[in-house]
Amino acid sequence: MYVILAFDTEDIYYPPEYRIDDIPGWLAEVMSEVGVTGTFFVMGEKAETLLARGRRDVLEKMKPHAIASHQQGNRYPLLPQVVEGRGWRDGVAAVRAYEDWVSEQHRRAFGKEPVGFSRHNCYFAAQHVAVAAERGLPYMYNVTQIPGSRQPLWYAGAVTFPSE
Repeated sequence: MYVILAFDTEDIYYPPEYRIDDIPGWLAEVMSEVGVTGTFFVMGEKAETLLARGRRDVLEKMKPHAIASHQQGNRYPLLPQVVEGRGWRDGVAAVRAYEDWVSEQHRRAFGKEPVGFSRHNCYFAAQHVAVAAERGLPYMYNVTQIPGSRQPLWYAGAVTFPSE
């Protein structure tokens, strides 16, 4: 049996005293203790927040695991705004620049490149999948799927994992 352990790491709204920032560190620590590797889909905004709050302890616990891009976050520009009014090629170029920005946030926080891209619900843009494909990366939470199937599929040149 194959299992993907994937965790969205995105909450930036709670103040530090709620200890929400501890959760990805706890998950990473438990997985490391039992010899399992997971994937953390981290918003660039969350990576910045952990750095700004001095949470190097959490970042270090997460570092042995796979770190993927969960886009910038919930501040503007949102991904649909990045591609709005653009043709396919211009939209792909705009998403490429956007994801370069997010990748830089991941490099600052974790010292490594993202191993995949993701974003779900209304913040999706097909050009984002195309940029993942250019970089040889998988895409999680794709809105496209084969009816009645939850199997991974190829879409816009990248292996994708469907989500509703």
